[in-house]
Amino acid sequence: MIFKHYTANDTAIIKGAAILLICLHNFFHWLPPSPGENEFLFLAQRISNLFNLLAEKPQEFVNIIFSYFGHFGVQLFLLISGYGLAMSMLKKERTWLPFFWERIKKLYPLLIVGIVFLFLTTVLTNGRLFTETEQTELCYKLLFIQTLVPGSALTLNGPWWFFALILQLYIFFPLLYRLTKRFGWKAFLSICILSYAIIFIYKFQLGLFDGEMIMMNLPGHLPEFCLGILLATNKQPKISIVWLLVAIAIFILGNFYEYLYPFTFLAITVIIVFTYQGLKAIPIRKRVLKKALVHFGGISMAIFAVHGALRNPVIKVAIIYDNALWHLFAGLVFLTIVWLAAIAAKRLYELMLRPIERIHISECRTSRILGITVQSGLVAFLIFVLGFYTYTSIDARQKDKIQFGEPTLSAKIGQNDTYSRILDFTIDKEYSNLQLDCNMEYKATDNSTETIPIVIEIKDVLWQKIDIPAEYAKADFKKFNLTYNYVKPFNKKLKGSTLKVYFWNHKSVSGEFKNLEASICH
Repeated sequence: MIFKHYTANDTAIIKGAAILLICLHNFFHWLPPSPGENEFLFLAQRISNLFNLLAEKPQEFVNIIFSYFGHFGVQLFLLISGYGLAMSMLKKERTWLPFFWERIKKLYPLLIVGIVFLFLTTVLTNGRLFTETEQTELCYKLLFIQTLVPGSALTLNGPWWFFALILQLYIFFPLLYRLTKRFGWKAFLSICILSYAIIFIYKFQLGLFDGEMIMMNLPGHLPEFCLGILLATNKQPKISIVWLLVAIAIFILGNFYEYLYPFTFLAITVIIVFTYQGLKAIPIRKRVLKKALVHFGGISMAIFAVHGALRNPVIKVAIIYDNALWHLFAGLVFLTIVWLAAIAAKRLYELMLRPIERIHISECRTSRILGITVQSGLVAFLIFVLGFYTYTSIDARQKDKIQFGEPTLSAKIGQNDTYSRILDFTIDKEYSNLQLDCNMEYKATDNSTETIPIVIEIKDVLWQKIDIPAEYAKADFKKFNLTYNYVKPFNKKLKGSTLKVYFWNHKSVSGEFKNLEASICH
């Protein structure tokens, strides 16, 4: 097959399809029945859930399919981003600093617009301002480092993890572009080998966050982005049908086997390339669908920025009834609200962008030197963070037990007992990682139908809620095991802080625990 280059219309259609997939995925995967998705982590159970739910509840087909497959819209964006940037560079080559400035001055206002909508929905739906913890998380988003801080990538607004990824890709794009333009397929294959080597080392060898962090950052999605660059920089690239067959096989098997899972993202991107080329060859007269996709593609960035902030109010209404038609209706309502909000958001974005657009960085010797300096600093920062977590991952294997004060071995938790201590531990050294193990017997009392969650807290650093499964809401004691691994973010200090573990009875129920055994390891 001869690859036919994408027109502006093709780009808009692909963006429109991508944002609809992402938007509906981020809504439906919060609605039952959801099979889950293998986006950042792999669980074989999720593909079983997909088939089981389709067999049990075929009427929920739309919900289930978007829940499991919708996140692959990200691959469409990565493909078309790499392609579009390369085509732009082919028309007018720029050095690193002018290129990066052109991208960052458009990215930042978009994030600010998203924050405005998030603030408004927080005030209107929760009747409050951002909490101190949320303000900290917001700072990570504004610095585009949320994917480098454990536990922060999906806070506040889950879809915004993509901002950090795309910024990293912008940092390296000029280098990736020049390598791919000069060496073609050889450069692309070399980048893929390097990317998958890093993924396998961190996911399977070091076991760093089960590979979740690496799949949220640059190494996890370089191949899809570089495929777009490769397609743009080759004038008439020939694509063998063999690649399509291989991609289909890898995609299917990658949903069942963890070691093939990292390849599914490039595989689906290859499948998309072939599929769209095939569709282009078929004369389609359904102009309404085409126009709709072009329209959504034109406001795709605005939709991406605001849709995460708008879903919670609709989800609260959608879960009232366990009915497929109701869920589908809720999804359409959500899409309509997002569409209207995105039109307003795009207008606000354009107003914010207008004064910034006038600021340009011209090509000159000073800009080249400054560009090299800034790029080197950013690359050094990414290498430092990666190195820090590499050390942490290796250091965590020591499992040295740490002594701590006397835990509460048993207690009854009444309906008015909001907080019930399990243990406190003063952190006396700058540990890079901590592992908490707790074993206890737990039961519900006074005919409670809910369990009481456990909270692990380090002030201004960590707040993690662990839910005790509903099966423990019984009158008889049942053993509950809790293991929690905490890795210190590169920008935090632990020495002198207190690790607190307690029951948080925020729903005013009752329970009892006894025979607690606890340990903390470094």
